[in-house]
Amino acid sequence: MKKYIYMFKETDSKNRNLYGGKGAILSEMTRLGLPVPQGFVVTTDMCTRYYEENCTLEEGFVKQLRQKMKQLEKLTGKIFGDEKNPLLVSIRSGARVSMPGMMDTVINIGLNDYIVENIAEEKGEEFAYDIYAHLIVCFGDYVFKHDRNEYDKVAKESKNKKELAQRYKEVYARLQKEDFPQDPEVQLILAIKGVFNSWENERANIYRKTHNIPYEWGTAVTVQQMVFGNYSENSGTGRLFSRDPNTGKNEFYGMYMANAQGEDMFFHQEKVVDIQEFAKLHPQMYKELTIISKKLERFYKDLQEIEFTHEDDKLYILQARSRKRTAVAAIKMAYDSVQEGLNDEKHALLTIDASKLKELFDKDGKLVETSILTELNTVLSWADKYRDLKVMANAVNANDVKYAFDFGAEGVGLCRTEFLFRDEAHAKLLNDVLFGKNQEKALEKFVEYQEKEFEQMFRVCFDRQMAIRILDEAREYSQRNGETLSELGTRGARLALNRPEIVKAQVEAIITAAINVKKEYGTDVLPEIMVPFVCDSAEFKRIKDIITGRANSLIERSGEQINYLVGCMIEVPRAAIIANELAKYAEFFSFDMNDLTQLTYGCSVNDEEKIFDYYYRERIFAEDPFEQVDQNGVGKFVRIAVELGKATRKNIKLGFCAEQAGDPSSIEFAHRVGLTYVSCVPERIALAKVAAAQAAIKYPKHAGLFKRK
Repeated sequence: MKKYIYMFKETDSKNRNLYGGKGAILSEMTRLGLPVPQGFVVTTDMCTRYYEENCTLEEGFVKQLRQKMKQLEKLTGKIFGDEKNPLLVSIRSGARVSMPGMMDTVINIGLNDYIVENIAEEKGEEFAYDIYAHLIVCFGDYVFKHDRNEYDKVAKESKNKKELAQRYKEVYARLQKEDFPQDPEVQLILAIKGVFNSWENERANIYRKTHNIPYEWGTAVTVQQMVFGNYSENSGTGRLFSRDPNTGKNEFYGMYMANAQGEDMFFHQEKVVDIQEFAKLHPQMYKELTIISKKLERFYKDLQEIEFTHEDDKLYILQARSRKRTAVAAIKMAYDSVQEGLNDEKHALLTIDASKLKELFDKDGKLVETSILTELNTVLSWADKYRDLKVMANAVNANDVKYAFDFGAEGVGLCRTEFLFRDEAHAKLLNDVLFGKNQEKALEKFVEYQEKEFEQMFRVCFDRQMAIRILDEAREYSQRNGETLSELGTRGARLALNRPEIVKAQVEAIITAAINVKKEYGTDVLPEIMVPFVCDSAEFKRIKDIITGRANSLIERSGEQINYLVGCMIEVPRAAIIANELAKYAEFFSFDMNDLTQLTYGCSVNDEEKIFDYYYRERIFAEDPFEQVDQNGVGKFVRIAVELGKATRKNIKLGFCAEQAGDPSSIEFAHRVGLTYVSCVPERIALAKVAAAQAAIKYPKHAGLFKRK
């Protein structure tokens, strides 16, 4: 049978995919000579195998497990299941990334009624039955999902730890319909199965969906020798952070609980004290702990959270990991780590969880913590230095553009012209243009209004890109006698062909505004006219001819030189697969990931939640394609269009917009597939810049460019 279990000293700390995050770190700490209790790792491959075998552990695996327990016995000098010199172990889950929702740690595995009596004789009843009670309640709660309240009820009624353990056994038997297992090996196997089962519990499934973690990854299991923070009043357990994860300050942060095991800190928070109390009680151990924390921080080049236990004066490190932090802390730590020489700029950028950066701004777009303004500007300057993707913003009017530029946008990647008609008065104007009796007069006002709006926007943009989409989903704002322009009917290119006078009017407004601003300021203006909902090259060519005919006439008459582009949006799957034909005429493509996703899935974004909720629950879909680019499906259309478009027009400009443009994994996809820019809402520009830089650092110069199979 394939090898599924590895001792800590056998594992490779770089192979997190196989050994999980905890296993890899425990391996590294063992190699660094830190005081880590001995143990071994059950690999993620075994989790996959477990589900392939209908949630059973094969005899071959059990045989490997027995062999590794024998090796652990030799390392510790203790024997698993022995009444006089028992080896007790803990079981922890360990996915390759931190996974809230997985089974919590089960401690003190290996105890039974006979072993606990011997420990009580040697070390006292209070200690012996305390650790036995911990095992029983952990087993019932974490392995079999018993109602913890049932155990809590009897805990309040118990006079001592021995009575508590007995009452816990009674609750366990009542809820489980069988006695608490007395065979240590049965306990071990059931606990391992409990970890694997937790991989598909509801909370874990939701977390995976939210954070784009594939179900196929599975989880590893770590089995580790027990050490006891509840051994005496002089023992304890705690957590230390090498820096404050809330503020980012370079000062130790943490908590401690005397005479306790790990889970006690959660269930008895009133007894938890600040880590500085531990420093006062045990100054020498605190010094040792802080030295270890900084050693690990230097090694991993990131903030470390360390779980520790001490039996009297002996310190043990149970676990370490790079800790999640607030967005404010992430920026400050990245900045400080470079100033301190801990990281270079690139690695500092990689320590930031880009998805959290939206937390930097409140609902009004103001920085929530002004003290980090210098750090933020510096970090964003690093991102600007290393990223390849340009970051544009979505905007509708001049105030939007100014707001976006204040956030660092490099241009406007999407101006939805129908959004200019959202207020009641202008909705009526658009309605008159589309359905009114005097459409010619309405068109004059239509041009006048848009020309004014575009002038104001160009005055802010000047020589920066401003991509303006001609009317698309006018149905949202226009109707006559209850009749609307249907979602998949007369919109975008179809509306343009049916009503060319509307296209000419919009082009007149755009180009005239550009001419006026250039005359006024003497600076170049760069309008890009975008045609939505295109599905055929002949269709697009005809619309482009309408656009260029009107634009060139206006430019020639003005005597000015206006460098404008005409391109199309890729929203319809057919447009993606004929992109080589479209690129003969289109000077740029803009992928509207929202519509492309809707048309690929045959599902409206408005219906997505009620339709796909079942798919998420049943693990048919791992993530929401309207929030993250579906790289295997929708992404293939993008890759095809990029490849075909570049084959025809080598330097074609390529961008994408919609909700996914503010998602780090989607931005990485945009970089890897070879796009030119992304366009997002202003509040996500910082996120997009950092994510784009991270993508470029991980995949330099499109080295990771996807190839179409």
